[in-house]
Amino acid sequence: MKRIVSCLTLATTFLLLTACGNQSTNNGQTTETTSTSSAHDQSVFTGTVEEVIESDEEDQIIRVKLVDVKAKIDPENIGTSFANDGVILNAPADKIKPSVDALSEGTEVELTLAKTPVMTMSLPPQIPGNSIIQVLAIQ
Repeated sequence: MKRIVSCLTLATTFLLLTACGNQSTNNGQTTETTSTSSAHDQSVFTGTVEEVIESDEEDQIIRVKLVDVKAKIDPENIGTSFANDGVILNAPADKIKPSVDALSEGTEVELTLAKTPVMTMSLPPQIPGNSIIQVLAIQ
């Protein structure tokens, strides 16, 4: 019994040391992996602007309600949450292209979100600015 416990302890120690000490190197230098946002890390939708409310505050958050939202790229299948009531975007002004002035009732937009955006469970759901990559007026 002591032999089995000793072997298991030795094997566990070896695995831990191997896992902790295993770093990929390139010519003796440790390499770092950086994450960048690619098309595979995004969700893309189109929709129609129903309402635009500009913020009076310094943060310049623009509240945009989209209806008739259709998925172009939806890896997490979140588009079903927008089907009945649309979605409200709390978008920073700098993420609206070409500018906030391009948005008005009836404007068609393309919405690019992080692959798994933060979203409230309210009706309609709301998406905060840190999950919004871009709101592009296409009309």
